[in-house]
Amino acid sequence: MEMWWFSRVIAHHPYTILMIILIFSSTCLIVPLAIKKFPDFSDPQLGFEARGTILAQRLIAWQNLLESNKPRGQLVDNPLEYYHYVQQLNQQNLQNPIIQNYSWIEKKPKNKKKGGKKYQKQINKEEIDKIEIKDKWEELIELKNKNKLDMTKDYKNQDYIDNENFFCNLPSSAYARVVIGRNSKDSNLWSMEGVLAQCYIDAELRSNSHFSSLCQMSIEYNNSKQKCCRSWSPANYVALLSNRSSCLGVTENDLSRVETLLKRCIYYYQNRRLTSNCAEDLNCQKHVPTECYMHNAAYHLLHYLLDTDFISDREQDPQNKLNSTLKYAMLFLPIAASSATLDFYKGLNDVDLSYGKFCVKGMHLGLKSILFDRLLVSDSILLLTGFTFVTICIWAYTGSFLLTVTTIIAVIFSLGISYAFYTLLLHIKFFPFMNLLAIVVAVGIGADDAFIYCKIWERGKEQKISNNGLVRLVQETMKHAVPSMFVTSLTTAVAFFASVVSNVTAINCFSLFSGMTVIANFFLMITWLPACVVVSERFKLGILSPANFITRKIVRPLRLFGDKITIGFNSFLIKIVINFRWCWLFSLGIVAIICCIIVFQYPGLQLPDTADFQLFDSSHPFEKYDLIYARKFWFEKHETIDNGDMLPLRFVWGVKPIDNGNYLDPGLIGTPEWDESFDVSHPESQLWLEKFCYDLRAQPFYRNTLGPLLPNCFIESLRKWMQRRCEDPIDPHINYMPCCEKSKFPYNSTTLQRCAAEANAGLYRTPSYLWVRNGVFAGLKFLREPNSTQLQISNETNSVTMPTLKIKALIVEYDSIYNYSLSFSNMDQFFHQVETWMQNQLKNAPLGMRGGWFVSRLEFYELQRTLYEGTLWAMGVSLILALIVLAFVTFNPLISLYAIITIGAAITVTIAGLILLGWKLNVLESITVSTAIGLTVDFSLHYVVSYRACTSKEREDRVKTALTQMGGPTLMACLTTGAAGALMLPSCVLAYIQIGIFLLLVMGISWIYATFFLCPILSVIGPSSHFAQFQYPRAEHNISSLGMNRWLEALWEPAAKLYTLPNGLDMLDVSGDGDARLVCADLGALDINSPKIRVYKGGDQITEHNMVDLPCGVVGFYTQNGEPRSSVVAVGVGSSVYIFKNMRPYFKYCLPHIEAHPKEREIWHKAGLDEELNVLTLADELDLLLKEVGAGFISPRTLKFLCMDKNLRASFAEQYRRIPLVKSNALTAISVIRRDSWNDPASSCLVLGTEFGEILILDPRTFSIMDKHLLQWPPVAFACIGLWAGDGRILIIGRDGKIGVIRRGSSVKHWEKLSSPAVAISALNNEGVAVTTMDGTLIGFSRKGIKLWHVRVPGAILDSISLPVPQIGLSLLAVSTAGYGIRVYDGKHHVDTLKIMEPVSAMKYGKMGQEERTMAMVTVGGGLCVKILKRTADFSIHNPMSDLPINDGSKFLIPKKTRLFVEQTIRERSEAKKIHTTFQQGLLRLRLMVAKKVVESLNDGQDAGSHSLTVEATVLGLGPHYQIRILLTNISDELSDTDLYIVCRSENIEVKPRLMDVPLLPSGVPIPFVVNAILNGRISGRMEILVCKKSRTKPVTVTTVVLPAPEEDIEV
Repeated sequence: MEMWWFSRVIAHHPYTILMIILIFSSTCLIVPLAIKKFPDFSDPQLGFEARGTILAQRLIAWQNLLESNKPRGQLVDNPLEYYHYVQQLNQQNLQNPIIQNYSWIEKKPKNKKKGGKKYQKQINKEEIDKIEIKDKWEELIELKNKNKLDMTKDYKNQDYIDNENFFCNLPSSAYARVVIGRNSKDSNLWSMEGVLAQCYIDAELRSNSHFSSLCQMSIEYNNSKQKCCRSWSPANYVALLSNRSSCLGVTENDLSRVETLLKRCIYYYQNRRLTSNCAEDLNCQKHVPTECYMHNAAYHLLHYLLDTDFISDREQDPQNKLNSTLKYAMLFLPIAASSATLDFYKGLNDVDLSYGKFCVKGMHLGLKSILFDRLLVSDSILLLTGFTFVTICIWAYTGSFLLTVTTIIAVIFSLGISYAFYTLLLHIKFFPFMNLLAIVVAVGIGADDAFIYCKIWERGKEQKISNNGLVRLVQETMKHAVPSMFVTSLTTAVAFFASVVSNVTAINCFSLFSGMTVIANFFLMITWLPACVVVSERFKLGILSPANFITRKIVRPLRLFGDKITIGFNSFLIKIVINFRWCWLFSLGIVAIICCIIVFQYPGLQLPDTADFQLFDSSHPFEKYDLIYARKFWFEKHETIDNGDMLPLRFVWGVKPIDNGNYLDPGLIGTPEWDESFDVSHPESQLWLEKFCYDLRAQPFYRNTLGPLLPNCFIESLRKWMQRRCEDPIDPHINYMPCCEKSKFPYNSTTLQRCAAEANAGLYRTPSYLWVRNGVFAGLKFLREPNSTQLQISNETNSVTMPTLKIKALIVEYDSIYNYSLSFSNMDQFFHQVETWMQNQLKNAPLGMRGGWFVSRLEFYELQRTLYEGTLWAMGVSLILALIVLAFVTFNPLISLYAIITIGAAITVTIAGLILLGWKLNVLESITVSTAIGLTVDFSLHYVVSYRACTSKEREDRVKTALTQMGGPTLMACLTTGAAGALMLPSCVLAYIQIGIFLLLVMGISWIYATFFLCPILSVIGPSSHFAQFQYPRAEHNISSLGMNRWLEALWEPAAKLYTLPNGLDMLDVSGDGDARLVCADLGALDINSPKIRVYKGGDQITEHNMVDLPCGVVGFYTQNGEPRSSVVAVGVGSSVYIFKNMRPYFKYCLPHIEAHPKEREIWHKAGLDEELNVLTLADELDLLLKEVGAGFISPRTLKFLCMDKNLRASFAEQYRRIPLVKSNALTAISVIRRDSWNDPASSCLVLGTEFGEILILDPRTFSIMDKHLLQWPPVAFACIGLWAGDGRILIIGRDGKIGVIRRGSSVKHWEKLSSPAVAISALNNEGVAVTTMDGTLIGFSRKGIKLWHVRVPGAILDSISLPVPQIGLSLLAVSTAGYGIRVYDGKHHVDTLKIMEPVSAMKYGKMGQEERTMAMVTVGGGLCVKILKRTADFSIHNPMSDLPINDGSKFLIPKKTRLFVEQTIRERSEAKKIHTTFQQGLLRLRLMVAKKVVESLNDGQDAGSHSLTVEATVLGLGPHYQIRILLTNISDELSDTDLYIVCRSENIEVKPRLMDVPLLPSGVPIPFVVNAILNGRISGRMEILVCKKSRTKPVTVTTVVLPAPEEDIEV
């Protein structure tokens, strides 16, 4: 991997590189933090969800369906109620027209006091029912979320236990709470000692300085001072039931009596007869003894305060009836569980929450997430400590403080660059805290690369590389270090990017961020680090005396001591690796096999058994509460998802199971996509749905549910409801048709939609608690009108006409026999059993019901499944990609195989160690596995690359070299990264602890296996220097053996930002100085509409002109024969041709207008004659004409008239009906053809092609139409051959693939129509043409249009041009392809290939500068490339080996000159007539030219001394009044004559003054003259300016100016 040029840049310009990278990296680091919000880690579990899988998309679609069914959503359950509500609102709007224009959805009372009651009446009945079923403690939860807890007013008159107000309120999960437990098995909380412990711990908690500001105050009816409410604890409840004032007064008898009460009431509690409000519920009191519901104390003790094992039902658990040991008790504090308790929690660190044999085991204060966010920042000091340790290690190893600092800065910059790309380029807003793991990755890889580079640098210095000094040292260092760093970085990045196969949002974000960090780190390590090393080499610390003292006294002895240790360590390492190779192989191999059994067999990767993500260490009281003690109390079991609830069976139709949100942002879940094929109202769908519900209830997973199943399967309840009589039994005037017994099942669509809406209205009159299931309303979902304006309002009755009801979705829901579980196997069995049955049912479903799908409470199950499968896939894909990278880098399959086996073994041992440590496969663990794959690769790859680079033939020598080079750096990287991980173990954040454990394991295991397993394998069965070793393919060994030595690279500017298409380039001597410039029609970037004409001299742009529209082409030509200064550039834009002379605007030619269709003109003319315009008649006639002739033959005026709003047509027609109707034309192609001369420079005619199939040939001097031809199809490209005044021809290709040719004075001759549209057409040697088509075919035609040959070209063809090489008698063709470079053909033979960095969109071959054979190319990416064809280029298509002599005696070697002479002779013999004709034409042309020269010489003979005068004329003005400025200069050394005068001569131009005397002209001083001219007519005019002498009849000099046609506005 040669990097000579880059090494020179680094060696000579290190400060420039450092400055560029510093500016770029600092910008990437600062800009995202300045313009974007800082990452928020307040919700650490955000992103821990599956996205993109089939089941995950269903869950998101179900969530979107629920959102759409909310009051502001698109769906409504009760459309009739919605209709009556809008009708009521309409009546209110009629009474109060001020608010008539506002939507009912957006209307809210401005004043709560005045409009509160009125607003309450507008609440939908759905919301009322939802409010009815809400728990009364939801208000407490809402107040908790707002960090407020002021409930004294809300519960002033209710929920008091007794008149003495012993407790302020009822216990609830909204309050903060602690768990008190015992320290020994012989202790019991249900004892006097336990009661005292509860009282003491409660007092300690309440003594906190922040408790009084957070607690709920008790209600006092007298105006005495308020105090904090009493805590809810078993001891306080015993005091309440025993009529004690506090828990300190409780006795043993009180405990025994309350225990007896609880044993008597436990039966009613477990049978759910004893409820939370039994003291107020008369129905409950009928089934429960009085003592069990007194003060609801028994319920609160059993439900909230005592563990589940304390009291057992004697009938259900007779063995446990003597159990009276209370292990754990819950203590509720009268403060809200919220983030406001943070200061309260900090104050607990100074309090001893223990008493005797009892202590606080766990607590829940509602600040777990906010505390994690704080500790995530505060514990980052441990990361900085590890960072500092790595810095010290780098300093000790490199011996340079500058290199150490720059390496750390490179790590920081890599994180900043990846964060900038992550946020600004990828636009990912979600940044999970897992991405902080990338810091570890960057530190590890950065330190590793720094160790390797500095090691090789020091070795190069020891070898005293003297050739080219520092440049040579940089080159040799990068030659050995960059491949190793490249391979490790690439494999690590690939390992991270492979984790994108996971469907978990947090893992995907981490994979992208870490992969980009690795790539950014690599680019910094090959640019920033080498430049810093060069600067460090130049920078001498001897200048600073303190540093010099430290270096001499401390650093240098340490370096010498370290060098001795390094030498000794290397020799020791080589001995133990080589001498004990078999021992290492067998021992580590057996360990790897055992770990494979652990990982894949038993115990295997364990899935998480809790839905809560663990944030802290298991010893933290918050985690102990969630993981251990929360499940020991009944209220927590009922409120968590693992509460044994039945899993619902939900079947959904009408919504596609599609997640159209952003998978990398958990907050963007998209919107529902409706299934337009859904149609439940079809009779077949009704029959199938009824059978579906019947079969569902017959399945083994169905559970019979007590009570009415009203909306579960709407078709059954609707059918029963439809059996009512058609006439009301009470009021005979009421008729229920068609929603009655006369309508037979299945019903028609209209009946079903109407009756289903009425049935839903009746259903909603039923109390919601009888049929609402878990807040989900099953049944039909109707489309809600967006606003009330869509409802038709009758002006007569002021009533609202209800629109046609539309059923958008259907939910069928029943219960299953499965209970919710966190067990993966149970949930997997449930899902697959129901899913299999559902898919079998859908196979026989009608078309309108085939889009149904099944969903349930499967979020955690899908996360478990995705984590398991995604981790295995990521491991497999990472190893496969690492093997591919290794194979391509080493080109040795054996070395790659040994390395990948070692990497796989190290990964397996690492994962096995994590499994044995008790890790379960959650999101953090899955990311850790991905990181392990990336970090394990490095060490093995370093040894492999070093082994391959060694030139020794012996295996052991190559292994010794690898160990000598890489043993020290890899060990240092292992120790530094592992020690940095060890420094993170004291953290309280579980993520930091797991990162530390993981780094210790992965660094140690990967280094051990890379050193003691891979190296012994290589020493035993490693390949030799050439065995199984492939080589890199070289350019000279390609299959064509063509092209690399025929062209010279003149220019390659990838950042030129030129964007053009074929026919957008030309080369011309625009200034007449003999240097041809490159003229380019730049279309501009896609996002910037700024077309320009750019002119390049060499690689530098010298001028540019903005264009009003996109140009269709640019051509350069001469207007006069033999006048280099008459060169002009023509640019076709829209319907005009802009002429530039000296790259200044010179002339504008406008295409003639097209006559409109006769019928169209007649219609508009008739409309213009009518006194009163009938717009309807005009529109009908024009519309009929449009259908008759098509839009291509209609003028833009008519098309605009027909497309505009009917209300605007009258004004438009009135404005334009009396204006003549014309159609503007448009250019499609532009080219030039020589007029009458072959001598350069020769004047050329401009060839224009228009959209209406016209071919216009313009005169080069007056720019007037010389010839006009009409085609039946629009041309897109021309190829011009010969002289237009002679036998010249113009070959044309059309947009539809037609090919034709025109000649002067003859009509168009069609050749044929191609099977595919043409790309370009090029002339070949005046004999034929070549056409390239879009299907990749190159076709050759003769001059008469006969197809001669065709060739398939690989890749898509972008452009083609001819390459005339007259020196060797060839006319080649260059074809630009996408992906295959530029292919050069000689006829149908492929003779050369040019490799360009990007596909070429436009080419031009000709003279550029002074080079005749130059090809300019513009790439699709905006680059400019210029190549020069060598004069010695040989395009022979024969194999060079064929020219060697053959010993068979049948052939002999023919010299090259002889072969050329023979070929020329054969050509002259076969084409004798043509050669003779050409010779005669040339002879006659020569005679004519000689005669002209003789005449001119005779005319000039009468005046021997010609005056050296120059005349320059400039036209100013837009017309018809112009001002002509004439500059007359005497360029001779003497004064001019005194009898000179100026004459202006023209035909249709009025000139004032026409005659002017010329004064005496000094040498070299321009004298100005001003002439005013008026152009008569609308076409351009020509005026000659003659400088004459009174004594001569012939002018001294003549110049001509052209006055452009005046601008005029043309109405459409």
